[in-house]
Amino acid sequence: MNDPARAAGTAAGAAAAARALLLDPTKISGPFQPRTPLGYRELVHYGEFVGWHAGDDFRLRAEEILTASATSDRPLDDELVRTIRRAMDDPCTRTLRRVELFLDSDAVRFNLGPEVQARTDKLVAVLPFHRSAYGCPQASSTCAALAVDAAMENFSLGLPGAGIRALKAAILFAQDAHVDARQDDYTPTPRYPRLQAVEELATEWLPGMVACATAERMLRDEDDVLRGGVGVPADTAVAVGVDLAELGDVAAAARVIEAEERAPTLVVLARGGVDHLPGSSDSGKAGRASYTSTSPRTVWEPWAGRAVPLVHGVDVAAATATLVAEFPWAKDQLRAILADLVGAPFVRLRPTLLAGKPGCGKSRLARRIGEVLGLPVLLFSAAGSADASFGGTSRQWSTGRNSTPASAILQHQVANPLIAMDEIDKIGEGNQNGNLSSILVTLFEKETSSRYFDPFIDAPLDLSAVSYIATANDARKVPWVVLDRLRLLTIPDPRAQDLSLITAQVAASYRAERGLDEVWCPDLAHDENELLARHWRGGSLRVLVRLTEALLSGRESLTPRH
Repeated sequence: MNDPARAAGTAAGAAAAARALLLDPTKISGPFQPRTPLGYRELVHYGEFVGWHAGDDFRLRAEEILTASATSDRPLDDELVRTIRRAMDDPCTRTLRRVELFLDSDAVRFNLGPEVQARTDKLVAVLPFHRSAYGCPQASSTCAALAVDAAMENFSLGLPGAGIRALKAAILFAQDAHVDARQDDYTPTPRYPRLQAVEELATEWLPGMVACATAERMLRDEDDVLRGGVGVPADTAVAVGVDLAELGDVAAAARVIEAEERAPTLVVLARGGVDHLPGSSDSGKAGRASYTSTSPRTVWEPWAGRAVPLVHGVDVAAATATLVAEFPWAKDQLRAILADLVGAPFVRLRPTLLAGKPGCGKSRLARRIGEVLGLPVLLFSAAGSADASFGGTSRQWSTGRNSTPASAILQHQVANPLIAMDEIDKIGEGNQNGNLSSILVTLFEKETSSRYFDPFIDAPLDLSAVSYIATANDARKVPWVVLDRLRLLTIPDPRAQDLSLITAQVAASYRAERGLDEVWCPDLAHDENELLARHWRGGSLRVLVRLTEALLSGRESLTPRH
């Protein structure tokens, strides 16, 4: 094989390896949700902490050291044990730094047993990543330097995918080095969404790096010619008149085309899926989707074999922050729900049940999750539903209709809408015309929902991308066959400390409903919130909403006259 062919083969192999790493970065950064602490190699490539929490990750590592020390003939001294315990109780930049200094001192290391020393060395190596997560600029600078070293090593070993991953990590660590965060600012979140954000930055500077590398090769070839070398072979010469601006435009256009080609889609109805229905194949071309129809072919003919778009590309960290700011009393439940989206190719949530007392905000929370994620939301009241019409009804009946999930897809033109099911604990128990429970059992399972037989068109539909969030006041009253297929999350009551946040939201809704400007209808003042606090100390939002609206509407009569 000649040199150009060998070089091409090597480049193709490197590109294939890089592509495989981009598709599955867990090979160098570990799993997205690690159950055990990751090593230095994974963390320097921006791997995740256990539970996405730097403090919990540190506690597991420290507990291993204390356990090994307890059975060692050369254990940790009492002062060091107390230092580690304090950091476990209150992990922050100060306590973690004290542990790092203690464990890294020769006076400590040389007096430890081999097993304990091996574990402490591993902890010292990764503690900068924990301190960086808690907002230490110096630790973030250290991590950035370590990531750059890892990138250079990866490139020298012929691992460009790993090298780019380490460079992205270095960029993020360097960004953190400019922010002197406080201990109170630390919020346990997955790190992967930040890497997704830096992908956009990478697409900007990578073409520039390629252009510069090409220019450097050209300069080396020119030097070879001047020194009497052979220079660049005629058949592989690089054009000198490259317009870098034009190159940037071409690269940008290529990225747009690539993004469109890679945008996820789903074929909901297979090609030819309605050929068995009466009518001509042309009858559906001008048809419009409707919630009920006596002509299923008219509705579904244009959809047969069509790739339906899927909502994707959500910034999970930003969505989490938005929702937690609106519902701080449900922050743990929100993080559990949105964790489904980390690394996911499109937005799909596990079927989830939000259970809690009346007025705790379950229904609004379910709706807002869909809105913030960019999903179309269909609200469905399950209370008193005593038949199986949610799953569609046969066209043989005058009331024949699509299933509710299929109707949502038709209406919103996306394959992954969110259906918010209110009061699922009040499902009717009748079986004369089927029951809702039997339909939900099928739709909540990904395997069976991917080939759901819709009675309206007598054909299977792929409804597996639809998300479901149900609410209930009492989870014990939800039929067990349904409950068994739901992730149960208990929503706590809003707290007294959330009062000013809630009243501000109520005031915003009040203004929007009445077309008022904030200048004429501002949020409640401090003394007004204090007045409400005397009558509401947490609990049902409905009570606080009524009190707030009464105060807003009565402001004029309460204003002193002069």
